[in-house]
Amino acid sequence: MYYCIDSLRSWTEFNLSDQQKSATFRRIASRLLDKYGRKSILREFRERFRPSLSNNLIDSSHDLKQFWESAHVSGAHLWISGTPPKEIYERLIIEKLISVKGLSILNVGVGEGYCEMDLVERGQLVDSLDVCDRAISKVKSYIRQGFLDARDLPSRSYDLVIHHLVAQHMTHEDLREQIRQLLRALKSDGLLAMQFASSQSVAGLVVSDREEHVVMSGGVLRSKDFMKDLIESCSGSVMEFFDKEAWMNSDCQYISAHITSNQS
Repeated sequence: MYYCIDSLRSWTEFNLSDQQKSATFRRIASRLLDKYGRKSILREFRERFRPSLSNNLIDSSHDLKQFWESAHVSGAHLWISGTPPKEIYERLIIEKLISVKGLSILNVGVGEGYCEMDLVERGQLVDSLDVCDRAISKVKSYIRQGFLDARDLPSRSYDLVIHHLVAQHMTHEDLREQIRQLLRALKSDGLLAMQFASSQSVAGLVVSDREEHVVMSGGVLRSKDFMKDLIESCSGSVMEFFDKEAWMNSDCQYISAHITSNQS
């Protein structure tokens, strides 16, 4: 399986530490034992037999909505997330929370729809928010409601909002407005669990969002301080940041945050 082969090859190409090698092996084993993990591996295997669509999608798209619609039509693996739900829950540190059935949960950014499917199987009540119709159509048989605009979300309705690696594909202003609406949609004791991209090497780095191709490609890195200020400007509070994962052979690292609403 190509996922396994590439992961093993990375041990020498990226000079991984023993700890990183062990983590890589555990992830491979975990994916092979999980049905969504196996779907993810099969998806990557299929990707090997067709030409890369990534640059073509960016070059041919006139705006972000068209870019995501085209990505979903083509099934472009790089942009449409197929991360197994179990890994997402671990990264966001919400495994214990979702062990309670009957929660009202909003997932932001559908990807392949694995989170929606898994959460419904776990007995949760799930809605989805995405920028394009085609994404929502993937999961319409699983969810209660699908939303294309965060302003349409019901107020004080969700115990949990999942926001996994969506932020780096948004401008600062669009992200600010979305977070404001997500916090409005949270119950008073609800949680917004987010993971965003940041720089490993440059403290305080915030990448400009002025270039649309940077936004499309997920290159908008943000610092913890920037995100804290942005969230507070939306009447939210960061309970805690978690440094979760570094992207191999890259300056990018993923930071998770637990966020609550102070909106009245």
